[in-house]
Amino acid sequence: MKLAIARSGIVLALASLLQACGGGDGGNQPASGPRVSASATTVSVAATPGNDSPIAMVTLTVTNPPAAGLFVEGSYSTLGIDRIEFVNSSDTQGILHIVFRLPGSLQNDTYTDSIQLRVCTEQPCVTEIAGSPINVTTSYVVSGNGTSTVTIDRSSIQIGANTDEAFSRTDGVFLTISPTPISGIYVQTSHTSNGIQDVTSQVLAAGASADVDITFWSAQSLGFGTYTDTITITVCYDSSCVRQVQGSPFTVSTMLSVGTAPEPGVTPLTVASRVALPHNIIDAEFSKALNKIVMVGSYPASALYVYDVATGAEQQQSLNKLPTAVSVSPDGLTAAVGHDALITVVDLATVGQPGAPAPILLNVSADVFDLVLDGRGSVHAFPRVDQWVQPHSIDIATNTEQLGSYPLRAGSHARLHPSADFIYTADNGLSPSDIQKWDITSGVATLLYDSPYHGDYGMCGDLWFNESGTTIYTPCGNTFRSNTVQAQDMIYSGALQLSPSGPTALYGWRIRFLSQSAAQTEIALIEDELYQCEIVPSAGPCYEHLAFYESDFLNRLAVYALGPVTVNDLAYSQHGLFVFYDAVGTNKYLLSRLDGIPNPDAQYYLSVVP
Repeated sequence: MKLAIARSGIVLALASLLQACGGGDGGNQPASGPRVSASATTVSVAATPGNDSPIAMVTLTVTNPPAAGLFVEGSYSTLGIDRIEFVNSSDTQGILHIVFRLPGSLQNDTYTDSIQLRVCTEQPCVTEIAGSPINVTTSYVVSGNGTSTVTIDRSSIQIGANTDEAFSRTDGVFLTISPTPISGIYVQTSHTSNGIQDVTSQVLAAGASADVDITFWSAQSLGFGTYTDTITITVCYDSSCVRQVQGSPFTVSTMLSVGTAPEPGVTPLTVASRVALPHNIIDAEFSKALNKIVMVGSYPASALYVYDVATGAEQQQSLNKLPTAVSVSPDGLTAAVGHDALITVVDLATVGQPGAPAPILLNVSADVFDLVLDGRGSVHAFPRVDQWVQPHSIDIATNTEQLGSYPLRAGSHARLHPSADFIYTADNGLSPSDIQKWDITSGVATLLYDSPYHGDYGMCGDLWFNESGTTIYTPCGNTFRSNTVQAQDMIYSGALQLSPSGPTALYGWRIRFLSQSAAQTEIALIEDELYQCEIVPSAGPCYEHLAFYESDFLNRLAVYALGPVTVNDLAYSQHGLFVFYDAVGTNKYLLSRLDGIPNPDAQYYLSVVP
């Protein structure tokens, strides 16, 4: 037999030439005519996803084939059939191979098809021989979910990068398929593109495993910030992904944190030690009497924390509501915590001890933005919201509230003067900004007066005192005298030299937090670039410094860059929050936060600065 191909009908068609090779006597036709028969006219097969395509065979037998040969034309439906092939096996036989579709490309069902074969003495087929046409009916049962299962090695990826990196970082996930499906596997992916440039997949080990490789955009092209994406990975038995392997699909979350590279030209800060705090920090102050840092946070729960800088031990007091601010009394033994419509007063000396007294809960008709525990038996709360508000003074013994004598801007910061007789406040959101003085000796905040300046010197929304209370420091670096005589009070006395504004420091540098040690006659402060670090963080890079000054004449002694901190081989931007001197001024304690780190238990740090 010889094979010839023809087309017939509107579906796929097959034609073969069956020709006798040396049949008959001297090349004469046999006396009787040719006849064709099939070994079967019904075919049944079954498969499950993951199996290879089933193949069935039907043998065609021709008796008395003519010397000129025969032609076979075929047509078939394709519900379950992929294709048919005709193979000559001898002078009088041919085998019809019926190749069914991959079971993984079909839903579970029974697929019935029809094949018609016409055998003729000419092409195109006009005169059929005896036994023609041959009709074959096929039944193809696809069932089950497949026996293979796919697993993934992880569902999240965190990458840290520095803004000066021009190269693209890569990472990936690994898929394992067991047992290996005979039909092989196909992997499809889709993804968002905030930080991801491309995702590719490669099937390995004949379908037993696969790699999904992720390429991120370069940190230099993205700029400072955190970029989160989601990748969907689908593992299938066929390229059209009609049937998925058990365990599929997978969702992988990615986070690319682009932080600040070490600042060029500035000596990086070295620390004696650094420890991760298992909680966040909303506000903090220092108790010199206890030589402990007092902090409030909301993670893992609302609580007040007392950290002993000498031993590294930390105790905590649970709080009933989310804390917003903390104030330590002048004697360092008590703290007041602000909340929305609540103030909690805590005995610091007994926090964490068995039988410690329960905190005192005070009512206040305000969402507390800042507060001052005055050591005279009152707490003075400064509201967060509304435009013009009055201070709220609460008597601790009676839990009674009185409003202050005059309104101030909501969101104003407040500091207790070291004499404990006065509170100084700094307004926010006003131009020009100003500072005010309040008398609290009566238990109620009574406004005395504001500064004599209105735009002459920047106040910048916050203030700090030196330990003696004679100097007021503001975030813009301007300093003012403090005095009981109004004519000499809040009078400009000089300025701290902050870092010079460069082409990236659009709004200049600002003081984020400041502490002064009388014992060391020294100032320690955290400064940052206002625009990149606070107004538009995505404009970065955000550079921050820990700077030291001689406090009598404000001479700048040293400045150090707060560079990235490496955790698990990834660098994360560090932002300074607070800096405190210990009780004798020997050591400094820096509280900082890492941006973009996924583990909240490794986000906040306490560093000892010698």
